[in-house]
Amino acid sequence: MPDATALIVAAAAIAALAGCAAWRIDAALKRRADADTLFWLAFTWLLALVAGCLAAVPAGAGGAAAAAAVLSTTAGSAWLGLREQRRAGTRRTAAASGRLRSLEARHDAVLRRWAAYELDPALALDYPAMNDTRGPESRRVLGAMREALLRRRALGPEPAPEQVAGTGSLMADYAASVLALERALGAAEAAAGVEPSRRPARLQEEPPRRRVGPPGAPSPEA
Repeated sequence: MPDATALIVAAAAIAALAGCAAWRIDAALKRRADADTLFWLAFTWLLALVAGCLAAVPAGAGGAAAAAAVLSTTAGSAWLGLREQRRAGTRRTAAASGRLRSLEARHDAVLRRWAAYELDPALALDYPAMNDTRGPESRRVLGAMREALLRRRALGPEPAPEQVAGTGSLMADYAASVLALERALGAAEAAAGVEPSRRPARLQEEPPRRRVGPPGAPSPEA
């Protein structure tokens, strides 16, 4: 019969080895280590467990050490999987937030560009068609503005993961509406005879709040 102390020591040593190895692998996953690094860490983990089991055999605790190795390896793998799943979710959320900020910046840039034809006296005099909301091109721009604003509000400031993944997601719909708005404004400028060199790229850093969308629509900041 193996000594109870030997069993406890062997099991504790194997569990400690597995815990240390899992911690090292988790740190490597956190810093996005390459596949070779992860392989050698896992291989070292395996060798350490085998060595620990063999070292426990003379004391008659080989079976306990093997059982501890299996249990600790299973627990460590599950812990690593949960940690990596949580990190992947955080990365997806950060990527979605960055994409949303980029789309919002494009959206705001188009709104400032449209507002410039009303707020810049020279542009208003040279291109009166851009302020004539009765024209078909202007109506298309206003319709695209409403659509983009609705899509933006549907997403909210911090969209949920299910709202940003896939071609039919709210993020994809918002991206399509921003692109449609950009194209509608470009078509309106072409119809009004705006030379590319005179297209307003930016009115000012903080756009005026009185013209950030179609008539009667609240601003995105509201």
